[in-house]
Amino acid sequence: DAKEAKNIVLTDKSVDKSVAARGDEVTYTIIVNNAGETKLTGLSLVDQLPSELKYVSHQFNEQSASGSGSANNEKVTWDGEINAGGILTVNIVARVRSGAATGAQVDNTAVITWLDPENPSNTVTAQPTASMTVGGSVGTQAVHLPLVTYTEWPIAEIISIEATRP
Repeated sequence: DAKEAKNIVLTDKSVDKSVAARGDEVTYTIIVNNAGETKLTGLSLVDQLPSELKYVSHQFNEQSASGSGSANNEKVTWDGEINAGGILTVNIVARVRSGAATGAQVDNTAVITWLDPENPSNTVTAQPTASMTVGGSVGTQAVHLPLVTYTEWPIAEIISIEATRP
């Protein structure tokens, strides 16, 4: 007899850009999907932004979920519960700091915990991660190009030139 899965929780994290320049904004999306048959309680989501990123804004979208969230000191948190079939989506907008090193890989991990519905004395933890790379910054900087003068020469003149050695 195969045991039927009654408690299925799917977590995911993504970022809208794989490469972002200093000063660019990136949006991280975290999804917690309670695809199981039991309400998730004691759910806590914490996303501490890496040092290369500066918090700009966040948004919580609760579908058959209830809780409260906030942002403080480059950290976004949400605490609550998600009913069976419910989904919590968290969008976090951050700006790449001017001091971020070009070529640096920035890994942003959320820590999500909840009480195990089958054994509430146990806590389940998921740590979805999204990564992006810091690219060079052109942004609002002026780009100065050297002045180039182009002169067209008749082909007949170029062909008729002979090289002689002294």
